[in-house]
Amino acid sequence: MGTPPVEIEAVLDTGSELIWTQCLPCLNCYNQPDPLFDPSKSSTYKEKRCEYGPDQTCPYDMNYADGSYSKGTLATETVTIQSTSGQPFVMPNTTIGCAHNSSWLSLTGSGIVGLSWGLLSLVSQMGENFLGLVSYCFSGKGTSKINFGNNAIVAGDGVVAANMFMKPEKHGFCYLNLDAISVGQHASKSVIYV
Repeated sequence: MGTPPVEIEAVLDTGSELIWTQCLPCLNCYNQPDPLFDPSKSSTYKEKRCEYGPDQTCPYDMNYADGSYSKGTLATETVTIQSTSGQPFVMPNTTIGCAHNSSWLSLTGSGIVGLSWGLLSLVSQMGENFLGLVSYCFSGKGTSKINFGNNAIVAGDGVVAANMFMKPEKHGFCYLNLDAISVGQHASKSVIYV
């Protein structure tokens, strides 16, 4: 994140749309292993101005089901994603949240990367060439990979894939149909909410 880029460790969240990280100055932040992002050291950081008052910064307030929260200022910033192709994917003017007050019960990273289909999510801000497609391939060995756009279409021998979908009445949540699950000799039918 930023120019020059600073590495941010964040948690992927399919149930939220905002990309945010803890920023300096921080009034109330949880402990994180990496230093807090310092927007004053980035030449591409720019606070967003709200429509209701062009001289006022635009605040955000995210609340999560477990009681965790993130509050701060919306901004635009350059986000750079490292790629297995060797060429980084650079997203200038990406809307992010700069958290100055946050509490997280189980988060170990610096923030969240929202992967829902909301307007401010990473997949939406990547652009129409990526079709809003994302897949996450779990690996039993080595590093698991996340893919976007056409690369997110999973096929081939030994591949098991499941499509996610949304419901209009539950905007922002992704659903996954699960026909059955078995553990040992026991089997049941269920639905998983992601």
